[in-house]
Order: sequence, then structure tokens, then C-alpha cells
Amino acid sequence: MRWKTLFGTLLLVAVVAASVGLVLWSPPADDWSEDARMETELESLRAANRAMRAENQRMSRVVEALKDDPAVIEKVAREDLGYIREGEVVVIVPK
Repeated sequence: MRWKTLFGTLLLVAVVAASVGLVLWSPPADDWSEDARMETELESLRAANRAMRAENQRMSRVVEALKDDPAVIEKVAREDLGYIREGEVVVIVPK
């Protein structure tokens, strides 16, 4: 009977000591919410980073096309710069 009482007392002391230790050395509740906020912000930044990488790749393809593809070069020259070929007649229709 004595061993059971001694064991029960030691178990109770261990549980209380562990509980007190967790309370004393655990971060405050504000730290947990700050961690959650930072995790959310990190995921948002990662998503923005993925979007920027995709845009970068798209722009790299456009640059390569402007360097190498005569059809793309002509399209930009005509549409963006207003160039015409020799002998063409431009007709401007008012809206």
C-alpha cells in the first residue's frame, strides 16, 4: 500500500511540475497569433513570387521572339510603331 501511495504522489508531483514548466516556458498567446500572421504573410509572398516568376518567363519568351521572329518584329513595327511597307496606302477611318 505504501508503494502505491508513494508512486501516486510522485506521479502527481511530476504532472504538476510538467504543467508549471509548460506554463512558465511557453510563449505567450500573442506569439502564437504572430506566428500565424507571419505564416500567412509568407505564403502570400510565395504566391506573389510564383506570379512574378511566371511573368518573367512570359516576358523572356516575348524578348526572344522580338529578337528572332520576323513576324513578331513586323507586328510590333506595324501596330505599336505605325510603320508601313513601301507602296502601302494607309487609310484612317474616324470613329
